[in-house]
Amino acid sequence: MPWSNALARHYHIHGTVTPLPGEYDHNLLVTASDGIQYVLKVMRSHCDATLVDLQCAALEHLANVAPDLPIPRLIRTTTGERFVTEQDRLIWLITALPGEHYATFRPHTTTLHTEVGRQAARLDQALGSFTHPTLHRPLKWNLLQADWATTALTAITDPIQRDLAATALAAYTDLRPNLLQLPLTTIHNDLNDYNLLVMADSYGHLTLSGILDFGDLCAAPRICELAIAAAYALFDQPDPIRTLGELVAGYHSVWSLTTAEIDLIWPLLRTRLAISVVNSALMKQQRPDDPYVTISEAPAWRLLATTAHHDPALVAARLRTICDLPISDAAERVMVWLDAQRGRFAPVIGCDLTTVPVLSLAV
Repeated sequence: MPWSNALARHYHIHGTVTPLPGEYDHNLLVTASDGIQYVLKVMRSHCDATLVDLQCAALEHLANVAPDLPIPRLIRTTTGERFVTEQDRLIWLITALPGEHYATFRPHTTTLHTEVGRQAARLDQALGSFTHPTLHRPLKWNLLQADWATTALTAITDPIQRDLAATALAAYTDLRPNLLQLPLTTIHNDLNDYNLLVMADSYGHLTLSGILDFGDLCAAPRICELAIAAAYALFDQPDPIRTLGELVAGYHSVWSLTTAEIDLIWPLLRTRLAISVVNSALMKQQRPDDPYVTISEAPAWRLLATTAHHDPALVAARLRTICDLPISDAAERVMVWLDAQRGRFAPVIGCDLTTVPVLSLAV
C-alpha cells in the first residue's frame, strides 16, 4: 500500500515511511522532506471510527488544557478532518516525539521514577475534564472489568504460573467492592514501559519526553492509572517496593492520594500483571509467530513471582508513610485518644507527661 501517496493527498506531506511495531494497527514513521517526523496511524480493517475519534479528541483536548504535557499533536487533514478513510482503512496523523522507550532506557533513577509519577498525575488531572461516549465501552484492559481474566486462566499451561496469576486475580475479587466506591475519571490506562519516552536534557537531567498510545483510554478510578504505570516501571527493579514508593511520591506531590486509593495500589498492580500474562497466553494461541504479543510476558512473570512474597498491608503502610498519611485507619483515633487522656496516666517512668506532645513514631 503506497501510504506515501495518502500522505501527499490528505496532508500535502511528502517523505519516506518506515513501519513501527503495534498490536493491531499499522504505525508508520514518516520523515518529511523538510526533516520533520510524524507517525501515520493506519487502523486495522473494520476499525470502529468512534475509537479513532476518541483518541483524536483526547489529544486535541490535552493540547488545549495542558499544552506542556509531552504528548503527540494531532495533525488534521488539509480539509480539516481528524481522520479519513483510505483503501477501507481509517488513517490519521500525529507528530513524532523524541526520546527512547522507557523499557530500554538506562539508568532508571529515583528522579525518573518520580517524574513518571508526576506526569501521570498531571495527565490524569488534564484528562479529568475530557468526556466521550466511548470511554465506557467494554475493554479487557479496564481494571474495572478484570473478571474476564479469571475465566481465561486455563490458557496458561504451566501450573505454577497459573497459580501465580490466579492468586493475584483472587485478591482483585476481594478488593473490587472498594474499587467500585471510588469516583470515575478519564485515564490513559496504558502507561507501560513502551508507551513512555525518556531523554536527557543538555544538563543531563532525565525527563519524560513522550506519552504515547491513547487507544486504551477509558473511565476508571485514577488509582488504576498509577497502578498500571507502576506494574511496568517495576520490571526487573532490584527493590520494587522502593521504586513503587518513588512513583507514588511523584503522583502524590501533584495530586494528593487518599488512604483508600493507596491501599489498592499493590493489589491492582498485581492484577494488571495477571491480566497481561493471561492476555499473552491467549494471543500466543491466536498469533504464535508475532513477538509483539509477548513483549512484556517474561518481566511480568518475574514481577508476579517477586511480588507474591510481599504482605499487601505492609506495602500499603509504607506507601501511606511516604505520602505522610496515617499508617492505619486507627492511628489518628489513637493519637486523639492519647491527647484527650493527658494527666490520667500513672507516672510509670517517673516524670510528668501532661505537657509532652503526642507523636507518631511509625516508620
